[in-house]
Amino acid sequence: MAPRIVTSPKPKRHSLAFFREFLRSPKQIGACFTCSPHVARALIRDIGLEKASSFAELGAGTGAVTEIIKQYIPPACKFFAVELSPNLADVLRQNVPGVQVIVDDAANIKQHCRQLGINQLDGVVSVLPLMLFNRELQNKLCGAVASALKPGAYMTQVTYHADGLPTAKALRRMLETHFTTVEPTRMVWRNIPPVFIYRCVR
Repeated sequence: MAPRIVTSPKPKRHSLAFFREFLRSPKQIGACFTCSPHVARALIRDIGLEKASSFAELGAGTGAVTEIIKQYIPPACKFFAVELSPNLADVLRQNVPGVQVIVDDAANIKQHCRQLGINQLDGVVSVLPLMLFNRELQNKLCGAVASALKPGAYMTQVTYHADGLPTAKALRRMLETHFTTVEPTRMVWRNIPPVFIYRCVR
């Protein structure tokens, strides 16, 4: 199935659209607020985004992180954003014009890379609520992302639990089965709620 490009002429605001979708599907969305610019910059820090020839964002929502990514990627970079919700994808396309928006399950990332002529990705940013997924789905998704990345490339992953908590430890162990290195970062407090980021190296 070819990627579906989402277009819509009428702009909408990030927060309201995101909150409405959270009320419809809280387990799919994972949070009732979009990521702050502080989280977006923490996600892309020191992962080689400025030199990337191909890059993907998973769980892009209404584009709060996408906007920051677009500021840093080279003009020739093949960049696409995956969002499962058609409603949010519609808003994303309005908020960040020119982005390739794919409405699909993020676990199909390799399929979309092939369709877009991408052999392997230089990096992935994930804002998916991994902790809300069951273990089977976590493994399916992370395995797909790892196999789509170049060796040495990063996936950065947002969570809402600090690294020392039992749920975060379980998530980290799962990530370590798919990536050669999983690096925890400091909590980003300037967000509602505060977030924690894992930097996963292929």
